[in-house]
Amino acid sequence: RLLYDEKKVKDHFELRAWVCVSDEFSILNISRVIYQSVTGENKEFAGLNLLQEAIKEKLQNKLFLIVLDDVWSESYGDWEKLVVPFLVGASGSRIIMTTRKEQLLKQLGFSHQDSFHSLDPLQRLSQDDSLSLFAQHALGVDN
Repeated sequence: RLLYDEKKVKDHFELRAWVCVSDEFSILNISRVIYQSVTGENKEFAGLNLLQEAIKEKLQNKLFLIVLDDVWSESYGDWEKLVVPFLVGASGSRIIMTTRKEQLLKQLGFSHQDSFHSLDPLQRLSQDDSLSLFAQHALGVDN
């Protein structure tokens, strides 16, 4: 989240969206949050198709960053439907997905050896690092 909010990242990408997905993988809800993030509008749509067409129009030839945080779904079909509007973005656009579900990543073709897609498992923070991180953000101190 800290990198997402960095000035360099904000300046680099024309449009950005962060979606906390969790255990309910609702394409409609995720798409709605993405639309609201890239447009600043809280608009209602008659259905998923119209919403995705509106997203597609906004992302057309734009450099965007979309973060899908904490994806739990392992359905390749859901993923295929969700990303349809993203295919029109400018070269260099990025989708970052965090998940604990390796099966979905394997279905999507992610592997450790792949240079185009990156699968970077995060290690658990040590007790000292966890305490330091908590102190910085909760108390504003770094000791």
